[in-house]
Amino acid sequence: KGQQLTARIRRAVVIATGGFTRNRALVQKFAPELANTPAWGGEGNTGDGLTMAWALGADMLDMGYVTGTFGVAINHYPDLSVHEGDALFLRMAMYRGGIAVNVQAQRFADESQSYKKLAVLCLAQPRAIAFQIFDHRVMEQSIPTPSVNDFQGPLARGIVKQAATLRELAALIGLDADTLEATVSRYNEMLRQGEDTDFGRKTLGGGWGQPVTLDQGPWYALPSSAALLSTYCGLRVDTQMRVLDVHAQPIGGLFAVGEVVGGFHGAGYMSGSSLGKSVIFGRIAGRAAVTGKPTAP
Repeated sequence: KGQQLTARIRRAVVIATGGFTRNRALVQKFAPELANTPAWGGEGNTGDGLTMAWALGADMLDMGYVTGTFGVAINHYPDLSVHEGDALFLRMAMYRGGIAVNVQAQRFADESQSYKKLAVLCLAQPRAIAFQIFDHRVMEQSIPTPSVNDFQGPLARGIVKQAATLRELAALIGLDADTLEATVSRYNEMLRQGEDTDFGRKTLGGGWGQPVTLDQGPWYALPSSAALLSTYCGLRVDTQMRVLDVHAQPIGGLFAVGEVVGGFHGAGYMSGSSLGKSVIFGRIAGRAAVTGKPTAP
């Protein structure tokens, strides 16, 4: 309420300040390729807990694994900027059967890969833009919010583009119609022949589901790019969540939990696993900080 308070903690401090998606200087330091990528992480993810621990000599893990997430809608395409008050629309039509093409209307990846790997590939495309192209069969799988499979929601907002034919869809999003038709036709033919010889797609996503041809209008396009949602790296801790210094020794009275902690996700990330990590490791850190005793299995 406008008053400055000072707290003196005698027993322990638990850092639970999140990552650093909102700190452009730290993003530039550890992932310069993402410096201009929209940041949708929590507003408090400014890296302050991380830098406070560094000042005490804390070690770090997985800093090289900072990457974006593919599938974030470009809300005002062809305007690529994020407007004040914009909502995050993370949609993954590619995992329901859609394909991803670049501004040249060409596929550039096996769409069943992790959205982390797709983010890297998307950022390497011209203008760092991709379009998730899908048909009526995919749209029929739309699930109401909250879901990455809610395609009707962004369609109603005009973010997903709809057209009766592929040629009309291409005109709506500024792609060459002949190339887009050829790309979809080739993809369908490869599936009918039983093998994606261009990029080796075998599943819908994550090793499950059988890819299907795209041939049922109307047609849809979701202008997409990669955004920085989380940083998946941070402080080195031991099994009691004590922060370790660069000599692998605990820093007395200092614990860390949540996104500020490294060493859990590495190069991969399973959706939602960060929530379980925060709850379970939070309990361990809390108990150890209060009692000084290890948490029972």
